[in-house]
Amino acid sequence: MLCNSELNLFTGAVMNSQVPPWQLLYSLERAGINELSVSGIIAATAGFDDEDKLFLESGDADYVLWTRSLLKPFQLASHLQILQDSYPSLRPEHYALMSSSHNCEALHLQLLHEIMEIGHVTEDQLLCPSAWPGDVCTREKFKLAGQRPQALYHNCSGKHFSYLMSLQAQGKPLNEYTEFNNVEHIRLEQLLSRILRRSESSFLKTTDGCQMPNHAMSVREMATLYRRLAFASGTHEASASADDRVLGIVGNLMHTYPDILGGNNRLDTKIMHGDRTTGSAVKFIAKDGADGLLAIGVLPTERFKNGLGMVIKLSSGYDIRHMEAIAAQILRAIGIQHPMQEELMQNGVSDGIRTDHLKTNFAFKVNQSILSAGGKA
Repeated sequence: MLCNSELNLFTGAVMNSQVPPWQLLYSLERAGINELSVSGIIAATAGFDDEDKLFLESGDADYVLWTRSLLKPFQLASHLQILQDSYPSLRPEHYALMSSSHNCEALHLQLLHEIMEIGHVTEDQLLCPSAWPGDVCTREKFKLAGQRPQALYHNCSGKHFSYLMSLQAQGKPLNEYTEFNNVEHIRLEQLLSRILRRSESSFLKTTDGCQMPNHAMSVREMATLYRRLAFASGTHEASASADDRVLGIVGNLMHTYPDILGGNNRLDTKIMHGDRTTGSAVKFIAKDGADGLLAIGVLPTERFKNGLGMVIKLSSGYDIRHMEAIAAQILRAIGIQHPMQEELMQNGVSDGIRTDHLKTNFAFKVNQSILSAGGKA
């Protein structure tokens, strides 16, 4: 829950706004009649030396939202060094799971059990709610076998284990890791403060669905976080800051193990698989979040030397069809090819199915002048 001072600030700055933050993002026509309209917010940033600039804003990019699972890579980054120093048997795949919203497929369950063995932690210590696996096939299999929802199956269980193991390594109590004033969350706020240049005390907090503290920030700031994560993932300079070194490790884990980060039928996994499919030199990191959030980071390229970050928020909540269409169009508009674009943009007749009467209208535009000036900082 928000404390009184935070609630007053949040209510005054956000909830009482007279201007709706959402704008139309795209619509779908069938034979000239509008059938579907999707609204939300898009913020996309490019890096220029020491600052980020919006090259795409649709809706209010300064509107404050809860970060939900978009925060997970930064939660892992905040105590990654402690885990690496204290648990040398952990493999990169284990760390990838700790930043995931996993589907609880066979691979995820195997890694969870390995983490428990290495870290000497148990499912009974998890404070996340009991849940069914996110993967439909796994869920139905477990139900037919008479199993019940478990905390281990929750998509955040890997993250929770990382907190338990970090506190255990520091000799601190394990049963208070979801409390707002826990040292773990203070360390996270310090990291966010350095990246976003805000005071640690300025972040609004609430309890996320997994019972862990979650932080609010503007959509623009979320895009900045993922631009920085993408930049760090493509930086190999010895002079890189300590924050960029640890963010680079986390970002590369995401890109290297997309199936661990999400799983079957997950858009963030699909986006990160993109360069494997085409052999493209452009690499991606991506993370989805509850209630309509998707973040994408484009690792540095010759054109965008400091990387790109973008966040999409759908006002009606998460729908993979809408999110995929919007993400594909943003990448197309900035000249980046991805396999999902071809899947979504077939016209005429495909496998005997007519689609020439369908028309998609996108209501946002990329500021190409900022991209042409700023990707080369």
